[in-house]
Parts: sequence; structure tokens; C-alpha cells
Amino acid sequence: RDVGALDLVHAAGTALAALAAVMVLSAPVGAVFVNGSAYGDERRYLLRAPSALLFGPIELAWLVVVAGALAGPLLLGAERWVAGGAALVVGWPAAVVAARAVHGLHRRWFVLVPTGTVLHDFSAVTESVMAPRRQLAHLGPAAADSTALDLTAGAAGLALEARFVDPIVVSPRPGRRPGTGAVVEPVDAAAILFTPTRPGRLLAEAERRRLPVG
Repeated sequence: RDVGALDLVHAAGTALAALAAVMVLSAPVGAVFVNGSAYGDERRYLLRAPSALLFGPIELAWLVVVAGALAGPLLLGAERWVAGGAALVVGWPAAVVAARAVHGLHRRWFVLVPTGTVLHDFSAVTESVMAPRRQLAHLGPAAADSTALDLTAGAAGLALEARFVDPIVVSPRPGRRPGTGAVVEPVDAAAILFTPTRPGRLLAEAERRRLPVG
């Protein structure tokens, strides 16, 4: 009976841990945290991670951060001096590099500001793409055959299209356009594509701000 009760406690603990992990990684929680440092009347919307990073690279980076930060102190606490020292020398720098890489994914936003919109995503562009309110002609779900400049960084999900009254200068990061490996020069873009984690909420807020949503 005691063993059964213990198994039940373990199962409940595992279920609660899984639920907590799902909630922490959910889009609503991400929205709260990303807007914690927002300035004034701006609203940030996280962008989806590139699909190529979802299965493998992100998990590996997380493992390097956790293992690299903890392995050394734990080994030293167990009086394994040589292994602990080596783990500190190798693990902590590796954890810092991996943490910076993961943190970079958290700083990919589409931002609604009082004067217009900003695409802040240095994995896709070398400079933020700013569109004043008067320059924004249309904001909405992208058509399958859209010819807009693709700044989704290969992320899956519903892409939104921001179309402009007049083309604006965009500086795509090198290698983001198919068939090119050379340095990409700034281009005049009549429209851009991006993939937020919560496209519906973004469009609703844009409409509330009287932007041309459709």
C-alpha cells in the first residue's frame, strides 16, 4: 500500500512538472515576459523560432547551459578536484556562449509602437525594419503566393504580411535569400513576411490602434 501511494505521488509530481513546463513554454507566458521590459505604449510580439533549430540545436544549447553551469560545482562538491576544475574551465565558457545564443532567440519581436511598427529580428535582418504609421498600407495573413520579402527565418506557422505605401529599405542578413551566399546589399521592399507566435492577438491589437488590418 505504501509503495502504491509513493508511485501515485511520483506520477502526480511528474504530471505537475510536465504541466509547469508546458505553461512556462507557452505563448501567453512568453508574451508577459517579453513585454516586461517594453517601453511606454509599445507592445512586443515574439516571433517563432526557425524550424531548423527546433529539433536538436535548441535542446542541445539548453543542455550545454545546464550541464556546463552545474557540472563543475557539483564535481568539486564531491571532492573530485581534477574533474571539477576541468568542468569549470570548459563548462562555464560553453554555458555562456550557449546562453547568449538562446537569449538571442528571445529578442526576436514584431513591435507595435504609437508611431507605427518595428521588426526587431537580427537573425533575419542586420537592422530593425521600421515602418511609420503613414507608410503601412496593409497588415494581415500572407497569401500562399505572396511575393513579399521573406523575413520569417524559416519559421513554421501562419506568416503575416506587412505591405507598405512606398518601398522601404531592408537589410536582409546574408544567406537568408535562396541561392545567394554572398553579402546581401540593402533592398527596397514593398512588403515583408514575418511569423509571430500569436498572430491573432497581434492583428487585434493592431486594429485597436487603427492600423490598416485586413
